[in-house]
Amino acid sequence: MKPIVLALTVLCLVGLSGGMRGKEGTGKDELQDGRPRMPVCLESAASLCPLNLAPLCGTDGETYANECLLCAKRIKTKLDIRIKKNGSC
Repeated sequence: MKPIVLALTVLCLVGLSGGMRGKEGTGKDELQDGRPRMPVCLESAASLCPLNLAPLCGTDGETYANECLLCAKRIKTKLDIRIKKNGSC
């Protein structure tokens, strides 16, 4: 029974990370129009983010492991941090 619960948990986490991945731009290093874009932030970003690796460069010059972690920083600091480009800074 425990392996089934573990498998379902992993599938849920993969599903969550895949659902957010679609909003990360073109998948290339540069964004489509070259301008920083606003991240899609959920209320839960302040306390719970998936562990997927989809690096983003924020307009604050920091590299974030994924969009949720960038959102968590936005919420915590109340700064207007946007996505400068996909990938590391």
